[in-house]
Amino acid sequence: MNTFIQKQLKYRSIRKYQDKAIEKEKAQLYLEVMRRTACRGSHAYSVIRIADQQLKHRIAEAIKQDYVKALPELMIFVIDLYRSKQIANLKAPEVEHHFYFDQWLVSIGDTYLAAQNMMNAIEADGLGGLFLSTVADNVPVIRDLLSLPELTFPILGLGFGYPAEDPELSPRLPLDIKVSTNTYGSLEGKYQALCEYDTEIRAYQAKVRGGEGISFTEATVNRVTSKPSPYAYLLNDFKDAGVDLCIRDFES
Repeated sequence: MNTFIQKQLKYRSIRKYQDKAIEKEKAQLYLEVMRRTACRGSHAYSVIRIADQQLKHRIAEAIKQDYVKALPELMIFVIDLYRSKQIANLKAPEVEHHFYFDQWLVSIGDTYLAAQNMMNAIEADGLGGLFLSTVADNVPVIRDLLSLPELTFPILGLGFGYPAEDPELSPRLPLDIKVSTNTYGSLEGKYQALCEYDTEIRAYQAKVRGGEGISFTEATVNRVTSKPSPYAYLLNDFKDAGVDLCIRDFES
């Protein structure tokens, strides 16, 4: 099997790192790989490298992830339509400019693809990393910390370095449940596989975190029956950032 594929099949989030700086040439190479990621042409994202240790500490406190303080490298991925506005102001200042939700949606996809491609390069090179989705749970604070302008939105963090741990692989939902052919595949006839995954994920959590653990189906029910998390209000943050959500009033 290809070595790169082997590494992808063993992906783990790394939270403990050696006290070893990342060579500038390596960091630049990973960014170049990110730059070459497929996109829909707008390139509407930016990356902010956090080099200031005090700033890194403040970000760690904002997202409530203490281990972030010791990350050798931290990149914050930002959806960026402000650059489009600057270009439009420069090239077509006399025309009204619009920043619709479809542009935002494309940018979200491009940003995640770029971040994953960068992680692929990091792991292929023998290093480890993790994604910080909680960046998007704390948008106002992160925006202030990074002095972000309008039409920008911090959506993801990526930390990486030389690993100082070798954590166990975490379970993943079986392909039989995720993948179908030609049409949507419902859960009918797949409950046994779902129950087996529940048992696997509960055992993993109990081993890694202690206690009984919570199953996948229990966590799913909790998500759709509990109060919304800050992440649920992202559309409000998009609107506050200056995006036209294009919500149609069908009764008008």
